[in-house]
Amino acid sequence: MKVRLKSDKARLSRHRRLRSNDGSTLETNQIYTVYGVFIEDGYSDFYLSEYDGYEGSPTPYPKEIFEIVDERPSQYWIRTECKSSQSYFFREWTEDEMFHSNLVERWEPELGIFQRYKSWMDDEFRNETARENLNLIGVRTLTYKDGDDFIKNVKNIFGEGLHSDPWDYLHESVDKWTESDGLSIVASFPTSEPIVLFFNEDTDCRVYELSSCRDVREVLAGDPFAMIYITNSKKEYLLSIEGNSHIIGSGTALAWDFWDL
Repeated sequence: MKVRLKSDKARLSRHRRLRSNDGSTLETNQIYTVYGVFIEDGYSDFYLSEYDGYEGSPTPYPKEIFEIVDERPSQYWIRTECKSSQSYFFREWTEDEMFHSNLVERWEPELGIFQRYKSWMDDEFRNETARENLNLIGVRTLTYKDGDDFIKNVKNIFGEGLHSDPWDYLHESVDKWTESDGLSIVASFPTSEPIVLFFNEDTDCRVYELSSCRDVREVLAGDPFAMIYITNSKKEYLLSIEGNSHIIGSGTALAWDFWDL
């Protein structure tokens, strides 16, 4: 589940159900992952983490101050009931009534367990909207075997072998990257060869072939969370795009003018 904070900070600090431990760094209109839900007497609390790093622990906030942007529940949630309350948490949290208290105190193993689930939940629906858009515009999908072989070849060229994640490798080795508005420049990518697109997921070998980078822009426009790789049929370059804005280029892409934008 994903939510967006809709109250400004002044209203947030005065909200009648906001917890007293409101050292909050929540930002208006920012999208957050919901890591748990607690419902009692008709009121719902969403458990969010204020920080992206290891230090963050989930804090309850009232449902009323959020807009739900993706209502799909996490596959890791377990529903439990107790008198007038309901909760939706992952297994370890559900089975141990002291789990959250220990987590707030930053005890182990609770902190490590939460960080593992946090990572899984953050990425749970990451690329689904982008895939739906690909299906809508009717692009060609390579067969599973051809797609798997294609990704392996790309990893051999740009990722130092089959077991390396190209995104991590490019972060460490390539100095051509931009955080400009990716959607404003992606349509101008050279298209002398068919565009090939795939996702950063080892379990998904679907590879899509597009005729135009304008189609890529349409795919990215619907999903601010997507991490997508783009190359061409000759594998002359590799673009890694995360969150519609952070773009890393390699191969012949290093000579493209838009890196100076």
